[in-house]
Amino acid sequence: MEPISIYVQNLSASTFPTVTVTLDDTYLNGFSARAFTPDVDEVTADAFILHLKDEQLNEARRIAVEVQGEQYWGHVGAVTAEAGDTHADVTIRTFVFP
Repeated sequence: MEPISIYVQNLSASTFPTVTVTLDDTYLNGFSARAFTPDVDEVTADAFILHLKDEQLNEARRIAVEVQGEQYWGHVGAVTAEAGDTHADVTIRTFVFP
């Protein structure tokens, strides 16, 4: 298993009761095993969703995803973080060698 780290940092002037982080299922489908820390709160048909509670001003949180490559070559997907009416979208890419 190989680690992927996702960092979420609150750079706003206020705290957030919940930050919702969504990982695109099309990206994660390229891996045969997935282990999340913290655990996933929801799994939908197209995403893995985590709810980070009480995100304080300037606080950074790490989401660790341990994956095992199943399909060779490139995998592309998106990570979205939403808090209130604020959101950020990031494209992620991984290349799995044969």
